[in-house]
Amino acid sequence: MESLESNKGNSLNEDFYLEEFDREAFQDIANTFVRRVYENVDNYKVNRVGQYDDGNVVVEGTINFRSGKSKDTSFLFKL
Repeated sequence: MESLESNKGNSLNEDFYLEEFDREAFQDIANTFVRRVYENVDNYKVNRVGQYDDGNVVVEGTINFRSGKSKDTSFLFKL
């Protein structure tokens, strides 16, 4: 997956929300995914959904660990 660094030339439209994007459904899928990748995950929460000028969509969220720590993460979808 391409890193967000490669999208530096594209500005992120923070006010853009995909009308058909179901945050709860994505959050369920992301929770399943991060729990398989990390052993100590409590949950994943979607914080923001936006679209770059080039059409790529980014979902930003936070992974919360059972230890009390958290890590911000992004999922990039190329359209």
